[in-house]
Amino acid sequence: MEFLQDMKDSVETSVRIQLFPSWEQSSYYHIFKSTLVPFPLSKCKDLHFNTAARPSNDPHLNRTKKEKDLESVSYHRRMINNQGHTTPIWIALKNGEYKLLDGAHRIVATHLEKKETIPAYIIDMDG
Repeated sequence: MEFLQDMKDSVETSVRIQLFPSWEQSSYYHIFKSTLVPFPLSKCKDLHFNTAARPSNDPHLNRTKKEKDLESVSYHRRMINNQGHTTPIWIALKNGEYKLLDGAHRIVATHLEKKETIPAYIIDMDG
């Protein structure tokens, strides 16, 4: 159920960076106001990303962040090689700006595998 964990992480991030005032409102938008699209990797360089908003309740605290990052990128590269794609990233669209909520390692893995697009849930906060 990687999808559910990714959505939970995205909801949590969106509340922490104050895109939404509550988990309830964020969850509503994630479920009813998001659309799955092939997002051009070339647009990822323009994404706004707040690393301070990420939760740090990782059960593997004895590993360094660099080790965890490399393991995650390697995992998503294997997924791309086996399935042709990785799990979708989560992006909020607000006032014409894209904000990455979840999926930085998936973006790196997709770039390293020389893909042109990445599956993305776009949460339309303007409409």
